[in-house]
Amino acid sequence: PGIIALVLLILTTSLLFAQQDDSEIPQLDFERINAQYHTNRYKQNNDILETMTTVEIFEFAYELVLFDPGNFGTTGLGLVPYLNAIKNKQNYDNAILQWISNENYHPTFRNYLIDTASHWISIEGPNYSRYQEVLAEVAFQRETSVSVRSYAVSFMDVNDSASQQVLSDLYDQIDDPALRRPILTKMRRTNNPALEGYVAPILTNPHEYDERTLSCAIRNLIPDFDVDYIDELVFIAQETESELVYMQILETLGRMNTAEAVIAFMNILERFDYYNDPSSSFSRVRVITMLRGSHTAVEGMLTSEQSDEYLICGLQAVRIGDLHMEMDVIEALKPETSNTDVQSERDLTLEYLRDNQEIHNDDRERAMYRRAQAERFRGEK
Repeated sequence: PGIIALVLLILTTSLLFAQQDDSEIPQLDFERINAQYHTNRYKQNNDILETMTTVEIFEFAYELVLFDPGNFGTTGLGLVPYLNAIKNKQNYDNAILQWISNENYHPTFRNYLIDTASHWISIEGPNYSRYQEVLAEVAFQRETSVSVRSYAVSFMDVNDSASQQVLSDLYDQIDDPALRRPILTKMRRTNNPALEGYVAPILTNPHEYDERTLSCAIRNLIPDFDVDYIDELVFIAQETESELVYMQILETLGRMNTAEAVIAFMNILERFDYYNDPSSSFSRVRVITMLRGSHTAVEGMLTSEQSDEYLICGLQAVRIGDLHMEMDVIEALKPETSNTDVQSERDLTLEYLRDNQEIHNDDRERAMYRRAQAERFRGEK
């Protein structure tokens, strides 16, 4: 069914283009482009942009892509006001969509067109569905560069089961991880029900994937099923040699907001020198902020009914995450306990909260204090 849908999609797109004869669609003049015609005119007169036609502006953009690629991020942006000033933009929709589809055009220029079309072609406009069909077609073009295909995926409006199936078909038909990663991200952002089926094999077989793909899969875990993979995340964190993957695991655990995730977070916290190295204070601050999303979970861990393991972990999390807790809540935690670890953690946390209250209104001093607390916790361990 997926292949049939793709064939129908491409045929539909081709038919739509056929409705307007190619002779009626403005074409780029590559003799002028290769001769840097517009660039030379611009060097002689910077005001020439005011009088350029729409096609000439795009030809100028193509020249900049070819002959000054390192600066196109800036120069291409500089053309945007002139493109925005064009009236009757819809008259050029067919041309832009045809240029986007042209596999012979430079990848950077095609990406520029995709971005331009996203601003020109309104979601309520008559050509929006055609724009989406072209993006899907480009995503399936095997001879097109990954940068263009992935950029097309990022602009796809995946809002129904049919378009979600297109993403699944695309993922199944490609092997390049550089293109699969943006598809996973798109699936997460559009609540694609197929996401878990693609993420799970990566997390259960981490050694078969590169660090960027593994990190991408971890980042794209969603609340619908993320807690089901805590054990896999802990295993990966203990085995990986990639700090990129490790930090992504901490970030993902930190936002789950469950006691199990907090315990996992604290258990793997010192796996890498991101936390242990005294020279990595910036990274320690980042680790501290990761626990902010688990405030509610930590609160639930700090009751006298909880086990000593929960209490110790929750108290440490208060200090590491710089979490606000009422002091009377901490004071009430098993005051008669004989567990010296619980006593020590409770006392350290109370001292931390008292000190923290004194600097609460000074953001700069508070940030410095967080760093000091991170180093202090490292010393305690």
